[in-house]
Amino acid sequence: MIGRILSSIIILVQRQRPRALRGLFFLFLGCLRFRLSLMALRPGAAKGARKPSILFFAEGTAKKGQAPASRFRVYQYLPYLQRAGISFKVCPSKPGKYFHVTARFSRLTKKHGRLAQFLYLLGSYWMAYNRFLEAFFGGFRYDACFLQRELIPTPNLFVEMFVLSCFHKVVFDFDDSIFLRPSWANPEGGALADKGMEQKIHYLVSRASQIIVSNEFLKSKVETINPRVAILPTPVDTRYYLPVDRTRRADRPVIIGWVGTSGNLFYLKGVMGAFERLWEERKDFRLRVVCNIPDQDFGIPMNREFIEFREWKLAQEIKNFDEMDIGIMPLQEDDWGRGKAGFKILQYMASGIPVVASPVGVNSTIVKTGENGLLALTEEEWICALNQLIDNPALRSQIGAAGRAHVEKHYSLEAMAPEFIRILGSQINGRW
Repeated sequence: MIGRILSSIIILVQRQRPRALRGLFFLFLGCLRFRLSLMALRPGAAKGARKPSILFFAEGTAKKGQAPASRFRVYQYLPYLQRAGISFKVCPSKPGKYFHVTARFSRLTKKHGRLAQFLYLLGSYWMAYNRFLEAFFGGFRYDACFLQRELIPTPNLFVEMFVLSCFHKVVFDFDDSIFLRPSWANPEGGALADKGMEQKIHYLVSRASQIIVSNEFLKSKVETINPRVAILPTPVDTRYYLPVDRTRRADRPVIIGWVGTSGNLFYLKGVMGAFERLWEERKDFRLRVVCNIPDQDFGIPMNREFIEFREWKLAQEIKNFDEMDIGIMPLQEDDWGRGKAGFKILQYMASGIPVVASPVGVNSTIVKTGENGLLALTEEEWICALNQLIDNPALRSQIGAAGRAHVEKHYSLEAMAPEFIRILGSQINGRW
């Protein structure tokens, strides 16, 4: 009975979607006209009448850590902005932009599909409504806005168009190839949605007054559209990630760790052949997989005796790193992989963990093989690199220490915060 009611509501909402979109468009025009008539009433409009200010549109909150891009590319910078005298406000997505890919929502979808679909529709509309309100009122109070990737995870442009119309200065930040279909996505479906997202990102890039990306590859993709591009890797707080004594007890196997979101399990699957062969040769290691969704395994046999699964939780993040002896970051050689920021490597290095990574994109820039990490492309190279580190605790300590020093010098929050403030300052009333 409840299922039939929900089905009827879902069908009704979907049928009304074109009308709702037209309504949003006319709301956009009306609000824009109203805003233009009120611009003269903006408080503190006179130059120098108030502190420089910026409004952040973040993907999620920092409490649960389920929006890593916001956590590391927005929230951890805030104390530095405060010390620099920049006024700010952070508007996280409500609900979280990716609420539908959490472990809890995944379990709900499996048990109650119709209810999950209905909640997804409600969440999407509520997300758009909140973004409209935040932009409309924020445009009067703040000198610029900071967009954390696209605002709504759909090809529709109405929300972004309205937000951009409310601010004269717009900083657009992203750290992935969000204009492409992910490597792990189904290649047979969604062609129209993919084209729509590509056009949406093109629009945001062309309209932004400043773009921030995480690596040279992403810069090369957008600078032909908009030359105002700055590269700012995702920084690591070296006071939060700290090395620990990893002297291995004789009764404990070597822990090889992989940490990431469920979509990136696709890359782990690509090196599972090396781990299968390694397990046949030796039984003194474990592959610990730390991920947000345990049942989305991308074909990885999680029941294998050498695999340990842990559901990712913010409260246990440091504990997971402290227990690892080796960290890995496999990637596939394609444009989605080349757009990666390599942040997983930086987390391992900051924690003093020796890393083995694929020589793809920024990985080859961060890792100097044999010095602060090891690069491996083929299955044989992965086996060789892992054998080296498993057999030699002294080498693990040496490479781990070199990685830590490399992060402190080039990728720490302390080292990168001044550049972030400089970039934002250049967009705020031209005062900086």
